[in-house]
Amino acid sequence: MSRMMKRLFLPGPAGRLEALLMQPAAAQAAALVCHPHPQHGGTMHTKAVYRTARGLAAAGCSVLRFNFRGVGHSDGCWDEERGEKQDAKEALDWLAGQSAQQPLLVGGFSFGSFMGLQVGMHHPQTRGLLGIGLPLDRYRFEFLDGNTLPLLLISGAEDPFCPADELRQLAQRLGPQVELHILANDGHLLLDSLPEVQALVTSFAQRLLSPTAG
Repeated sequence: MSRMMKRLFLPGPAGRLEALLMQPAAAQAAALVCHPHPQHGGTMHTKAVYRTARGLAAAGCSVLRFNFRGVGHSDGCWDEERGEKQDAKEALDWLAGQSAQQPLLVGGFSFGSFMGLQVGMHHPQTRGLLGIGLPLDRYRFEFLDGNTLPLLLISGAEDPFCPADELRQLAQRLGPQVELHILANDGHLLLDSLPEVQALVTSFAQRLLSPTAG
């Protein structure tokens, strides 16, 4: 697969946001992937974020990753989730403005899933959502109730922050539009399952972007 990686800075509410845009040839959609918690070492280079981005690019998406405020070379500092949600919204709006009304896929890993799913489910161009390693121990995901968009959920069976039984209950409550994968013998960072995560993301995105998709 031929693709180009572009480094850039996006305008953000607290200043510039450092970002990477992965652009495959003849992209047919665009995707935003948000990274884990800024105060616990999360960056746009976290392995699960990178693998998710590669999976989306393989399906024909231009993929934007960015560092939340105060991470890497992004301006600002931690803002107790309020500013970080604004950062995600600004990044998604920028991506939508660049994508000429193409469909969007939006989500993230861990804390990034909490941010990405919130902003993504309400954007008019969003075709699908991705939640990798949902931190169910820390955040409430009731905002997903009533969501009708296809939603991919992936977690490790041994993830202490995303108990498998709780994730199954969430998926059951949300309905048949949810595609759930709980990967055996892996934890929160999914380090033993990264190729599988990438393949699952590619398959999910390809189905959504197929001309025969509903």
